[in-house]
Amino acid sequence: MDRLRFLATAAVIFSAGGLLGCQTTDTRVGSGPITLSPHVKAVFERYKSKNSPGQFAVSEDGKISFFTYCAEFECLHDANQAIDGCEQHARKRGQRCKIYAEDGKVVWRGATIADLPDGQGTFNLVWFTDTTLYPGKVVFTDRYSGTLLARNPDREKCDGTFSLSGANLAWSLKCPEGKSISGTIDDYSPASGGYGDGRDQDNQIVEIRIASGIKVAGLPTPTPSSTAAKSDSPSVTKTASPARKEDARPIAFEWEGYPQLVAGTIKLQPDGKGGKMSIQLPQNAGNCTGSYQFTDGRFGTWAIACTDNVAASGTFEGYGKGKGSSGTGTDTQGRKLRFTVGGS
Repeated sequence: MDRLRFLATAAVIFSAGGLLGCQTTDTRVGSGPITLSPHVKAVFERYKSKNSPGQFAVSEDGKISFFTYCAEFECLHDANQAIDGCEQHARKRGQRCKIYAEDGKVVWRGATIADLPDGQGTFNLVWFTDTTLYPGKVVFTDRYSGTLLARNPDREKCDGTFSLSGANLAWSLKCPEGKSISGTIDDYSPASGGYGDGRDQDNQIVEIRIASGIKVAGLPTPTPSSTAAKSDSPSVTKTASPARKEDARPIAFEWEGYPQLVAGTIKLQPDGKGGKMSIQLPQNAGNCTGSYQFTDGRFGTWAIACTDNVAASGTFEGYGKGKGSSGTGTDTQGRKLRFTVGGS
């Protein structure tokens, strides 16, 4: 055994030796209905992503897990190691553990994983200075943006937003006492998931991994022109146009590295809890799209992703209905931003 490394309630086991087929067919394999907790479901996604996954053991209540995998292709998987590792934690809860999966495939007889509602999924944060998994929840409000909820190593509640621009996802989280985390994920899709890096307020690298299988097909697709009148009646067109104009407001960025203001617009959601951001970069450098969300009274978070592979995120403060707002943040190159939004 070369190395043993704990990841929350999961573990990674490296062992040298000959490659042996290790299909567990005895009573160590679980049976009957089981529902994996959101945390264990996220750990299971991480297990499946390994090059040579071994056994995945889970407690009978679906809340504790432990898995093995091999760093090299030639190694020995031992089901007892996965079960013993799981039961070190599960016995404290009066639970026993069984094998749920082998070689990345579910072998638990009669296993069922409770589906999350459409647009919802799970993710993990891992600090490079700490191997612990910090699970979180992702909620799409439409096909291209939504909210995040997690806890940091201090066990503090952090919430934020994310937005998709093409296959690039920009995300940010705001935590108590001025702590924050933000970053990007390249080549992301809700169906296949994705992972990327970010940094916290101390410039520590943080990995984010969003689980696959999030269903967004039934969610709305934001289209600026979707409210355009389709009737031949002039009265319908006249009443619809003013409403669309009231929802859009100008936004101006002071962005380090650009000598002039970066201009754009924001579009408010009908409920006033958030909206979309659209920015045109100077000198035909591209454009940025994203979203903002109120998270605590008049305070909130924002995030954008740009076509030049730069993303930015931060926080903002609203000044009251119709009075505009202002915010600050940093981009993925460490440059500072400041913006103001006009009132209605």
